Amino acid sequence: MLSSILLLALSACAPTPVSFLCLEDDPLCSLEEALQDLPPALSVDIESVAFYQVTEKVLLEDGVEVGDDVVSVAQGRDAVLRVFLSPADTYEERDLSVRAYIYQGDALVDAVIVTQNFKKEGSFSDLDSSFNLPIRGSAIGPDLAIAVEVLEATEEADYPGIQGRNSWPEESAYSIKTTPTGPLKIVMVPIEYNADNSGRLPNTEEDEMERFRQAFYGQYPADEVQIRVVEPQGTDIGIRNGWSALLNEVTGLRDAVGAEDDEYVYGLFSPGEDPTGGTAGLCWVGYGPSDPGTKVCIGLSGSPGTAVHEVGHAHGREHSPGCGAGSPDPEYPESDGTLGSRAFDTTGNRMFEAATTYDFMSYCGPTWTGAHTWEMLVERVNSVNSIYGAYTQTDEYLTFLQDERGETTLLGQQWLSEPAGLAVRVELLDDAGQVLYQVSGRSIPMDHAQGAMVRIIEPIDDARVVDMRVVDWR
Repeated sequence: MLSSILLLALSACAPTPVSFLCLEDDPLCSLEEALQDLPPALSVDIESVAFYQVTEKVLLEDGVEVGDDVVSVAQGRDAVLRVFLSPADTYEERDLSVRAYIYQGDALVDAVIVTQNFKKEGSFSDLDSSFNLPIRGSAIGPDLAIAVEVLEATEEADYPGIQGRNSWPEESAYSIKTTPTGPLKIVMVPIEYNADNSGRLPNTEEDEMERFRQAFYGQYPADEVQIRVVEPQGTDIGIRNGWSALLNEVTGLRDAVGAEDDEYVYGLFSPGEDPTGGTAGLCWVGYGPSDPGTKVCIGLSGSPGTAVHEVGHAHGREHSPGCGAGSPDPEYPESDGTLGSRAFDTTGNRMFEAATTYDFMSYCGPTWTGAHTWEMLVERVNSVNSIYGAYTQTDEYLTFLQDERGETTLLGQQWLSEPAGLAVRVELLDDAGQVLYQVSGRSIPMDHAQGAMVRIIEPIDDARVVDMRVVDWR
């Protein structure tokens, strides 16, 4: 079915009406209310405009375009546009409407309007002082451009005043560079905890998994978060034997649970009365995006924040500084682990101040995504999805897992493009402990424990090899 609506195209002066036809199921056909014909507001200026997916990206500040490409924008991910107004001396307090137009190149793909009372100039720190316009992720594509105008709240409004800056930009829409990222895929593995003979299972009900999904979507630059729960996997290994032993066992389950190479495996468990030692999760530090073996973590049931932190390690993130976090990222720009800039939660409509909120890779709190971590995650999520869109595995690498007590498990051959990690020299042993080979390897650490994953980078196909030991770090 065809329907006709009125499209308002921005111009340097007043909006010019343009008629067009569209299919009823076309997204633009649902915008009739957003595109209603309203008179421009008088005696008010558009003062500042900021764009948020997580990290604050200021587009216009105090009437001056910022033109800053430092903050990455992820394609396909929801956002919020905050518009700040400034009243002239002739302004009379009333309801106003702010409308945003979202373009892909020259094509309008979305529009949104927000109406509320306006009486005074706002502040970036005060969420209630701006007009906050939600932008659908489906409208954020490779050729993104945005335009904004401030209008009277009703067609009949007739207030005296002077002509202000009631549209921005005055001519063509403001272009924003975007980056494709793609989905974040997580396989949630319920661990049947048998170390205390309880057979206890974690909570993986739909509403609980939605809490985890929202926590990841709020803080990661992914266009969607996919969480699938697989059948429970039993284990007799408990954290009383060391967290690293349990992580090693879950690492060996990737094939058993049918995890694809671009999926992150998260072993969720509830240890009951077993002492956790103050630890809530453990993960490999994922040095490279093409290594599925390091996309494995474990964590306590009921803790989405722990999952966000641990999967951050699997994305190559080290700890951010502060509150005793071990081995902090030397490149993290804020020495105390704070965010670096204001941030926003599109899932909970919350602002976070730069100086009083900490990056989720730190040990401090409260936490959200810091500006540095956001940029690093944009790069990694993009890389993972790019690689597995057209990725052919070519080589096998013999892989061992070592826990914090030094006990070694032969994981077997893994297919990789190229193993990442710290260079080591390794002795390969038979079942009697005799040295069969001395070879080169790559070692990948765990984030909170002394365990490691060791890959042999020289071709070895010998059934006698059952164990290894690292003899030199170089």
